[in-house]
Amino acid sequence: MDHRQPAGVPERGGAVRAGFRLLTSSFCLLTVIACAEDALFFKYDEKKTDTYFSEKLSVRSTGSQQLTKAARGTLTGLMKKEVLELASKDWGPWQLLSHPVNQQGNRFTYFNCTDELLVALAAAYPLLDDEGKAAAKQAAERELIKYPPLTMPWRGLKDGEPRGWHDVPEKLRKQESGGPWMSGPEKDVACFRTLYGLWAYADVFGQWDAIKKFWPDIKALKERVAKNYDFKPRFRKDLPAAVAPASVPAGPGILTEAEALSPRYQHRLLHYLLVGTHGFYENDPPRDEAEGSMFKQFCYTKLLSALIAYGRIADRMGEAAEVSWAKERFAFVATQTLSTKTAPFYWSSPWLTPEIARMLRDHAGSYLDQIKARPNIFEGAKKDGFPNDGPWLDVIDAHHCHLAHAGSNGAVPPCSPMSHFLVKALLFQASAERLDDLTDIPWCQADYWYIQKCALTLSVYCGVSWEKLSK
Repeated sequence: MDHRQPAGVPERGGAVRAGFRLLTSSFCLLTVIACAEDALFFKYDEKKTDTYFSEKLSVRSTGSQQLTKAARGTLTGLMKKEVLELASKDWGPWQLLSHPVNQQGNRFTYFNCTDELLVALAAAYPLLDDEGKAAAKQAAERELIKYPPLTMPWRGLKDGEPRGWHDVPEKLRKQESGGPWMSGPEKDVACFRTLYGLWAYADVFGQWDAIKKFWPDIKALKERVAKNYDFKPRFRKDLPAAVAPASVPAGPGILTEAEALSPRYQHRLLHYLLVGTHGFYENDPPRDEAEGSMFKQFCYTKLLSALIAYGRIADRMGEAAEVSWAKERFAFVATQTLSTKTAPFYWSSPWLTPEIARMLRDHAGSYLDQIKARPNIFEGAKKDGFPNDGPWLDVIDAHHCHLAHAGSNGAVPPCSPMSHFLVKALLFQASAERLDDLTDIPWCQADYWYIQKCALTLSVYCGVSWEKLSK
């Protein structure tokens, strides 16, 4: 018997199979679209890891002919003056006690971190004359001996002579002298994150013998961190209700193309890149992380810099296995830095280093240029997550709040303009003249972040290039 269908008569079950093929094709198409929408916008290239560990940014020339007359006469002199003041005595923290502003747990943590001071002096050292170099070396050595960051990542308010031009009653000083309170694994992580300052000190000042003495303690610290820390940010569980709807995306989702190209996301990102993410009056941090304090945040940029530093120190000590560990952990954290939805908001940091900025530019340079070019006014509607079509105007003050003595009643803390400056210098690659404008004035006596601002500006005037680390 011939079971073939007569011509013109649909094959038995053909309609079902045709429908199934149509459904299958539609499902595949929807799957492709969904995958495209869910795909990571940035993806870390692990092949670049070795480069970030093996090269540092160096000033091409300190010849005065490469600097403008204004820069020679003012910027170099102002930087040296601050270095000499820093070396003149044991300066304690800047006193924020008189400022009636809740700093999100960050109070009393400014200008009292040894690793920050070491990074600033290391940046300035090649650009100073002999007198300035001697003062920089003196200040760095004294700080490292008296306040080693491996055991205390910050100095208490009572340590050294307070910076600032106002008096604080002794009773209040004692009451607030503890600074941020941490212990155990939490403190170990904070100490580990100071390693870039130690590496910079050893590299620029030629103090590898001193670091060699620290190596057993550094390695022991790393072992504790590796055992107790997962190298992941801790996300809050009460989001997104804790933030205004759609104003800042809640973690820990991935950064997709749809999110990254959203005008409102880009506008919020521009805001945080310009003002930092450690919180001050009318500028709360993204709040997707469980910890608000700047010492307890994940600190993407500082952790990445510390891993580079650990790898470089381990390489100098001849510990290949430790170098491999540092590179593996770096790739792990870098992947989160590029893929987590809110991570770009934390790229703005007072601890952004040239190496980490290079990594971010390598993977997101054109995107950062796009963000940089955005206007400071965003007109939003319901499609952007607002309650209705408004229009809703979201305005960024792109000027005065980033300067030291502007803002509302001194409510802008030093970490905000420092974050802004480093974004301009290292991520937005501003001209030397523009950075010169942004150096502003010292926040207080012996302001080492002012020294760092001057040094970075002068290095752009001179020209910089990447070079291999010396062995």
